[in-house]
Amino acid sequence: MENQNIYSKPVTLRNILRFAVPTIAMSVFMSFYTMVDGLFVSNLIGTDALSAINLTAPVIQLVTAISTMLATGGSAVIMKKMGEHRNEEAKEDFTFLILVNVAAGLVMCGAGYLVMERIFAGMDLSAAVAGYCTEYLSRYLLFTVPILLMNNFTLYMIASEKAALSLLCSVAGGVLNMVLDYVLIEMLSMGIGGAAVATGLGYSVTAVTGLFVFSRKKSLLHFKKPVLRFRVLAAAASNGCSEMATALVTGIVTMMFNWTMLRYVGEDGVAAVTIIMYVLMFASSLYTGYSYGVAPMISYYFGEQRLEAQKGTAGFAEPRSGKITGTGGEEPDCAALSFAEPRSGKITGLRGEEPDHTFSLPGKPYDGQEGETGSSAGKLRKLISISFRVIAFISVLTVAASLLLTKPLVSVFARPDNPVFALAVTGNRICTAALLFIGFNIFASGMFTALSNGVISAVLAFSRSFVFMLITMLVLPALLGVNGIWLATPAAELMALTLSAAMFRRYRKKYGY
Repeated sequence: MENQNIYSKPVTLRNILRFAVPTIAMSVFMSFYTMVDGLFVSNLIGTDALSAINLTAPVIQLVTAISTMLATGGSAVIMKKMGEHRNEEAKEDFTFLILVNVAAGLVMCGAGYLVMERIFAGMDLSAAVAGYCTEYLSRYLLFTVPILLMNNFTLYMIASEKAALSLLCSVAGGVLNMVLDYVLIEMLSMGIGGAAVATGLGYSVTAVTGLFVFSRKKSLLHFKKPVLRFRVLAAAASNGCSEMATALVTGIVTMMFNWTMLRYVGEDGVAAVTIIMYVLMFASSLYTGYSYGVAPMISYYFGEQRLEAQKGTAGFAEPRSGKITGTGGEEPDCAALSFAEPRSGKITGLRGEEPDHTFSLPGKPYDGQEGETGSSAGKLRKLISISFRVIAFISVLTVAASLLLTKPLVSVFARPDNPVFALAVTGNRICTAALLFIGFNIFASGMFTALSNGVISAVLAFSRSFVFMLITMLVLPALLGVNGIWLATPAAELMALTLSAAMFRRYRKKYGY
């Protein structure tokens, strides 16, 4: 097949990994250099500066959450239209959503400068820490638009069969961030403001590359004159609201852990929680990366499946008039009338040739060819089936690695003679059980986003990230003490898995997976 893109090829593990491996590597790398970035600030400036970065995190998470919402939700809407062969409309919507991100970035940048001092003034901070907060955020906000474009272009590059380029941009941006951290903070004495500039310039690599890539008409997606379709914006926001909810509640859950650990153990316990969160974040990046990688495929096959369903109504000739109508009286999308040959059941045209379109009988959906491509419904089912097996493999691998490497991992952050070490080792071994469930929960939420069902995706994400965590954090420590704190995460993820399985089963027939 000439000019066959990846979406038209058979659904195999190899073709899936062409999407997923770059996004997995990108996600893992991003989680890694985020930790390294914190080490530079704490060692070159001090713990007050590190505290300031954490205090500004809610504002930064808000910016990131909005862009992630528009990126993930918009990608699902656009790739669904591509699957429906509405390519030109998809490109118009793509350009429109990018412009919305730019406008949103400008608005949030201005609003940030207006309310920044008021936010920190209400926190009763020391003069030094408050100064660090203002300096860091004022520099960071300058890069609001590039950061929003980075979040969007990362996913759109993946959807446009440029996952390797997206990975390269992320790696280059991360390395640039780390190098500039040292140059700007240490060599040029720019302090915490230099750290913000380093982060912003690192993110800008993907933003600038994306502007160049999507300006070329050879790209599967590219800029063209936008059409203002506000229903598209609403659909993108609705589909991506789960990712926004996840980003926002992450900070809340972190504070809950800290407050609970302070109550039961003290500051050593807070340090131990931080170490374990780093381990869980690193492992979770594998699942997040895979889900981001396959999301465009899910959206595309779902859109293509809807197109096939619309064209799959057999036509009949009305008496006397000879007008071709569907079973419900509508004109069919297919131009050729087909009949079933006696005995064989083979579908042929009026002149005996096989028609260009295939029809399905009620109650027996057509699964497509067993050959090279097959129907989109068959592709969607196979894609999700393979994905479950991949996630199961990653889950077993991460659990084994976490258990075997617990002490070496913890020793990177705390010496064996430090009380934090023993707490973190015990806690990590218990929390490792959560890795059996996290991957399936992340994939389930991402899958429903890709299927343009942002409501269910948001329910799954919010329940997992907040509701179930709130329940387990209130109940288990009261019953089991410190061990209850460590068990809270596995218990919440198990509860979330039960809900994910129920939603998967409930919507299976609707989406044909």
